[in-house]
Amino acid sequence: MEETVSGDAGLEREEERLARAAAAGDGEAFATLYERYARRAYNLALRLSGADEDAADAVQEAFLSVMRRLPEMESDRRLSFGSYLFTATRNATYDLLRRQQRTGASDSIPESAVPLGAGAGGLGLDPGDPDEDPDRKVLLGAQREEVRAANARLPERQREALALRELEEMSYDEIAAVMGMNRNSVAQLISRARINLRDELRGSALASVALSSPDCERALPLIASRDDGQLDEASAEADWLVSHLSSCDTCAVAREAMQEAGVSYRAWIPVAIAPWLFKATMAKAAELSGSNWSGVVEQRLQSPAEPGSIPGLPTPYREAAEAKGARRRRATVLAALAALLLLGGGAVALSAGGGEKPPPPASQEEVADEFENVAPDPGAAEALKPEPKPKAARESEVTTPITPEPEPVTESVAPESTPTKAKQAPEPKADPAPQTRGGSIDAPKAVSEPTDPVPEPPAPVPPPPAEEPPAPAPPPPGPPPTVTPGGPNP
Repeated sequence: MEETVSGDAGLEREEERLARAAAAGDGEAFATLYERYARRAYNLALRLSGADEDAADAVQEAFLSVMRRLPEMESDRRLSFGSYLFTATRNATYDLLRRQQRTGASDSIPESAVPLGAGAGGLGLDPGDPDEDPDRKVLLGAQREEVRAANARLPERQREALALRELEEMSYDEIAAVMGMNRNSVAQLISRARINLRDELRGSALASVALSSPDCERALPLIASRDDGQLDEASAEADWLVSHLSSCDTCAVAREAMQEAGVSYRAWIPVAIAPWLFKATMAKAAELSGSNWSGVVEQRLQSPAEPGSIPGLPTPYREAAEAKGARRRRATVLAALAALLLLGGGAVALSAGGGEKPPPPASQEEVADEFENVAPDPGAAEALKPEPKPKAARESEVTTPITPEPEPVTESVAPESTPTKAKQAPEPKADPAPQTRGGSIDAPKAVSEPTDPVPEPPAPVPPPPAEEPPAPAPPPPGPPPTVTPGGPNP
């Protein structure tokens, strides 16, 4: 449906034809216009209203308003669809704001309206560049949030003029046509909007200082016009501005402030528009035209237009589309390099193995047979041997018989009619005291150990040193010595 156009005039004629075809029931024509302008209208409404829900409602109402009015327009009347749609968008946005002021609605922008990245076109969401440096990404996000908050504190008409100039790159005459004012009023709005934005960002009060004299008040709109390329350099106004800037330090500072504000505002990347809005707008527009565009909706959602193929995009959107294309190309190159590395690794592995295929994985039976056929390792056997025990432990194990531990004896009360006596070990018998010649008595000999010693309990491991057997009891006193007759007296 799209045609190749050359220049703004050719683009306007093509879009006028598409608009009239859409009003007659051509769903493809309406979808093409939506893809070209929906995101741009959405960002304009967002910067005016400060809320993404209101911006979505304003964009849908703007497209439907165009669809309702096109059949009433004369066929010989020239139609600039872009300017017509932006005028309808601002009117719908201001209607929403007036209704919200009556109901006390908030003017804050939710988190969902934070820029989503460098996408372009009317369909799809762009998650942003994942390859950006994290620190830089955080700083850029903070800067955009500051610009968004400062822009929300500007007067409505200043926000509108600034968006049409910085975002849409409209000329002062185009902005005047959209806003319904003259060219000089547009220049004054833009200059004051930039200075006020810089004051909001820096917390300064340059606006009151810059307008301290009539000459400075005259110079500020001329400064904005010259910086935007809207001032004729051969005019008398341009000559007067050069003379004034050479002697006015205040206007020189104001010019730097306006340039700084423009750079900060352009860093606020346009946000993407949700796909559901395309389906909802197409459904309502088809209902107005009495047509069925469901097939067009499905086809466009499956194959949306490439951002770079959309004609007439302003610089912010075009740069965003180029950045998105660069990310896609980088991702494609990285994927190709990864595939080449994988193929190269496989080729190296095949060449190292003589071109043979790798063997299949072994079964459980083969793994068990392999373990059975493995010869024992002498070193491993030595490592498994137990550590040698001390010599005393070895001797105790050899000499000391191992006897079972005695079972625990439980005490029981014996009946009184049958008393029992505990068995006592027999006492060793003492040898009679020997007699010596001359009537002297020798010292008693040591009594020998009992023949049946009580076995010692088994020694624990490691065994303690063997205990000495208890010393035998001293022998009882023997009979008194007898005197041999005829011997000497003791």
